[in-house]
Amino acid sequence: MFGFLSLYAQSVFVTGGIFAIAASGLYITLAAGQTSVMTQALVGVGGYAAGVSSVELHVGFLPSLLFGAVAGAIVGAIVAFLLRQMNGMVLGVATIAIGQALSMIASNIPALGGSLGYSGIALQTTINWVALLLVIVMIGFTWLRRTHLGLAILAVGKEPAVAEALGISSTFARVWAFALGGVLTGVAGALQAHWLSVVEPTDLGFANEALIFMYLIVGGTGTPWGAVLGAIGINWLLEGLKFTGSARFWILGILLVVVVLLRPRGLLPRRNLPAEKSRILGRTSTPVPPATSSPPVGTS
Repeated sequence: MFGFLSLYAQSVFVTGGIFAIAASGLYITLAAGQTSVMTQALVGVGGYAAGVSSVELHVGFLPSLLFGAVAGAIVGAIVAFLLRQMNGMVLGVATIAIGQALSMIASNIPALGGSLGYSGIALQTTINWVALLLVIVMIGFTWLRRTHLGLAILAVGKEPAVAEALGISSTFARVWAFALGGVLTGVAGALQAHWLSVVEPTDLGFANEALIFMYLIVGGTGTPWGAVLGAIGINWLLEGLKFTGSARFWILGILLVVVVLLRPRGLLPRRNLPAEKSRILGRTSTPVPPATSSPPVGTS
């Protein structure tokens, strides 16, 4: 399908597409009002799960993606449940610590290759698979926004106190948001494992976390399409600035500052929530009828 592209262009699109799927997972957790800083860790979990299932269990490409998705969902849900009482910066610091702990654990398990990483994974990720999965993810978001679960996640992220008052459990919504985000990041990790043929303990760490946040901030935090635009666009920008060496990263930092100042909601505008969410929050959009003017007193 993409044979007209050079191998170099295909590799850039594959890398950008994988990170777009991972950033879409972060979008879900942010939509639920959760500041997770362990997206990269869940990518690593998915990568290890896919790699081990592919090499040790000899499963095919699609089943290994499923293993990665399930592993990411389980870890994400467990973390969300254990940290359900935390919010904001405290939650962010806690998730960083968990990601670093997972990295240390993986580097000390010989069966996972130790600090050298787990290698020998079949090279099966192609641009066609990445593009297909990215389309499925975007269609899934469109469907999720119209379900009760999706609206509950949005409601808890927007007005948690009102949502709780109306009987929507914030714990339920946030655990599901973490789990769904874990599915996407796990799939991204599985794709990356089958693209690079190796998973390293550093993939569970903090190395790419800032970039994943930047994808969403630049692309737009109000829509999953922001993750796609940010990830693919920034990856191409970094490739185009390779001639500048390490200076490309401070150039990227300047770009982030400019976008935040000029487009604080990102390059893609925040989408309005559907009418169903307003009903969940108990709000109505019926206009107040205009006051009718009464004739002056004493006139006939």
